[in-house]
Amino acid sequence: MVFYASSKGTDCKSLNECIYAGPALNPRIIDVVLRFREYEHAFCSDIQGEFLTIGIAEEDRKYLRFFWYPNEGGIKSYKFMRMTRVPFGATSNLFVLGATIKYHIRIYKEEYRETFEMLNTSLYVDDLFAGSSESVSKV
Repeated sequence: MVFYASSKGTDCKSLNECIYAGPALNPRIIDVVLRFREYEHAFCSDIQGEFLTIGIAEEDRKYLRFFWYPNEGGIKSYKFMRMTRVPFGATSNLFVLGATIKYHIRIYKEEYRETFEMLNTSLYVDDLFAGSSESVSKV
């Protein structure tokens, strides 16, 4: 199934035209790449299925309705459905993902200071580019 948040009907606005994209929360990519190249031992990682793990608040789901045309026994009908997860392609997704990640890593800021700093400065969207001057087995 594909949702195209920039799609619009005649004399209508698209979802992307109606939502606020939010501020940029990612570090500059050039800073992430340059920092990554400084390490003796570097590693990278990816958050899989990141957008599928971010839920939409119950009260906001009414804004993300769509028609579903099930083909049940040849009967042509439709159902109103509501998104429960962040839809792909929405202009606000980078902000929503960044805010979600920052919220969760902030919980560990005091207890795991070095890890917090690494995640806060080395994550770009859903990709981590980090490293250490120590052996990777110690990291």
